Amino acid sequence: GDLDIYVARGGFTRAQRNLLYRNTTTGTANRLTSDGGSGTNWLEVDLLRTSGRNRFGVGALVTAYATIGGQPRTLLRSANVRSGLGAQNGNRLHFGLGDAATVDSLVVAWPVGVNDEPTVLTNVVVNQILTVTGDEDAALQNPLASSTAQADVFAVASIYPNPSAGAVTLAVHSAADAPISVEIFDVMGRRVKALEAAASAGSVVEIGWDGADEAGRSLAGGVYVVRVRQGTEQQVAKLTLLR
Repeated sequence: GDLDIYVARGGFTRAQRNLLYRNTTTGTANRLTSDGGSGTNWLEVDLLRTSGRNRFGVGALVTAYATIGGQPRTLLRSANVRSGLGAQNGNRLHFGLGDAATVDSLVVAWPVGVNDEPTVLTNVVVNQILTVTGDEDAALQNPLASSTAQADVFAVASIYPNPSAGAVTLAVHSAADAPISVEIFDVMGRRVKALEAAASAGSVVEIGWDGADEAGRSLAGGVYVVRVRQGTEQQVAKLTLLR
């Protein structure tokens, strides 16, 4: 699941030559080599909007959940086209999956400006280039929010304010007499905070977060993924902290 690395250094002088670091990892499932070995798996994802101006879903967060080395793993990628002098990222997102036979679930949290819920795919086949499509709407709103959400249906009604310079409040429609859990992940897929609140069916539960990690330290500014669960139901959204 590893990639080659090409470093663009300008190339104006011999000392600034561009560099290619070639991956020599062996493995029958490795994209870069096919000379046998223990094998490592991968998944690449292309995002495509079928309408609107943001054709490649720039700003979307894509989360893959898989079992790697016998342990459940959360892998997070952000769709961006950051560029530097003489260089620019491609649109395709790459996930190195090790010995994972499948991706248990793949969640695409579309950027602000999209009114559909996150796209969730389950039991995704590895070692393929997968295109995930969706429609875009001009209304700026939380991708999980819905003005028509019913109180007896599990849904994240709002995350406010977002972006936030400090504390945020999540409003969640509860569908059962069961606790609601909230997990917050950074862009590296590391869980930085976990919250839980009691809930009853048909209620709207407000859950506050102060923007700090489990140790009480204020988190750096940036994009975070919020996963909200109740029983077997879950939804994922994007939250931006401003510092």
